[in-house]
Amino acid sequence: MNNKRFYPYFKDCVGAIDGTHVPANVPDEIQGKFRGQKEGTTQNVLAAITFDLKFIYILAGWEGSAHDSRVLGDALSRSNGFKIPEGKYYLGDAGYGIRKGIISPFRGVRYHLNEFTERSPENKKELFNLRHSSLRTAIERGFEMSFTQNEKCKGKHFTWSKSMSHMLLEILAEEALKGSKPSSTFKAESFVKVATEISQKFNVQCEPKHVENHLKTVKKEWGIITKLKNKSGFGWDDCLKMITVSKDVYDEEVKAHPNHDKYLNKKLVMYEIMTIVIGKDMATRNYAKSYADVNLEENTEEQSISIENEGEYEETSKGKGTSSSSTQKRQHRKRNRMYEDDGVEKLSKQIGDVAFAIQSLSKNQLDVNALYAEVMKVEGFDEITLGDAFDHLVQNEMLTKVFMAKNTKGFEIWVQSFVTQHYYRPAC
Repeated sequence: MNNKRFYPYFKDCVGAIDGTHVPANVPDEIQGKFRGQKEGTTQNVLAAITFDLKFIYILAGWEGSAHDSRVLGDALSRSNGFKIPEGKYYLGDAGYGIRKGIISPFRGVRYHLNEFTERSPENKKELFNLRHSSLRTAIERGFEMSFTQNEKCKGKHFTWSKSMSHMLLEILAEEALKGSKPSSTFKAESFVKVATEISQKFNVQCEPKHVENHLKTVKKEWGIITKLKNKSGFGWDDCLKMITVSKDVYDEEVKAHPNHDKYLNKKLVMYEIMTIVIGKDMATRNYAKSYADVNLEENTEEQSISIENEGEYEETSKGKGTSSSSTQKRQHRKRNRMYEDDGVEKLSKQIGDVAFAIQSLSKNQLDVNALYAEVMKVEGFDEITLGDAFDHLVQNEMLTKVFMAKNTKGFEIWVQSFVTQHYYRPAC
């Protein structure tokens, strides 16, 4: 900034800001929001950079259809968001408009000029835009270096130590409790935060992609833990957070799966944090039912009656014979059609039985949304405790029915009883 081309005119300028679009892999139902001017689905990422090419702020995750000025407004309004020092400013393009702390170029005035060609500035506004453009190349160079570095990092293996994994889970647990995990996945900014803090603490180059990939590994471990907990012959010590097994069961399991050794008869140190970060994301088989699980024998008696009636009808038909051969042929054809119709009717009835069974299953299914709504209404308990109570109820359909039959006071009494049984226990 000591360059005479810029000083003293831009002496209070501390950097530049800009937005860039990064590919985003999102569910089909929300893809429309992430389609902007760029091809495919993208997220609009805001970045602020100093003139020595150091990124000092990044806000990722905004839908690709969002305007740059809206993303900037969000960054400035956040309690821990983008801060502009008093009396200082950043350079931004015309899309950010007139805003305190942001200097944009003159609109309707040539911007990308060159002092030593035919496209040299012709007035003071064009000269300002030229200097503005020259300084803002810092953000473009910063993006280019970042993307180049990311390309180099692709395919490189990042080694995670135990301490790094613990730090990842601790930060993501904080993010989840803050609401940065609106669905089954974290916001991009959460991965950026983990990567930044791990890089600083362990003096390594950790990228958000490394964090996202390692989280997949942690989810696989959680899946193994959940499977082992529910396996026949395996116990669970909730006090020690340990999967307990006898020596025979242990030997058999480790022989079949040697890598399961670390989960058996050993305290799972990060279990509770993993519950917050991953627990509710994993699919289970608790709600799965097939046609074989449905009792279709209820209509057996009706089917028997139908068959008996069929026999009676056949005998009656036979008893109505005449001497006319043409009449007998018509009766024979009529009887064949009746048999065919009866076969179709029985097939139709069987299909109907299956449909009825499916309908009954649907009616008897637990309305988890209604249950969740009622549990979370209970006052006097934090969200994590109520979430644990909800998980407990979902595992027991009869208990859920009893719970849903209670009034508001009954809800509170039940949750208090649950907390007493599961939280206030003797020290381990």
